[in-house]
Amino acid sequence: MIGRVTTLSRMEAKGIEGEVLKICASEWHSMNEIDAVILKALGKPKSLLNTFPDRPGHVQQHAVDAGKIRSRLRWKPFRSFAKGLRETVRWYREHEAWWKATKSGLFQECHSMQYRGLGEK
Repeated sequence: MIGRVTTLSRMEAKGIEGEVLKICASEWHSMNEIDAVILKALGKPKSLLNTFPDRPGHVQQHAVDAGKIRSRLRWKPFRSFAKGLRETVRWYREHEAWWKATKSGLFQECHSMQYRGLGEK
């Protein structure tokens, strides 16, 4: 939280309003690497991963460029992507009530429609 407050304070001081500044570790990771970090943080085996055929627009890897925030605010990450992801997984595990609502209702209907047929054998 300290890092977030400091970054927001710097943004306010610099008069940055309505701009997109990506706060990230600026690391490239394949979806398999991201999945492996999440499973490890959950204490789950890699055998739980399912693969599906690629579809149009299928994401192969994720990377975010923090160049703008680095140059404008002289900001730099204070944790690696893997550590941040582990902390995020821990937060979700500790705040189940916050996300539990997404497992039912309108969100679930939207998710089911979006991914209908995937994963079926």
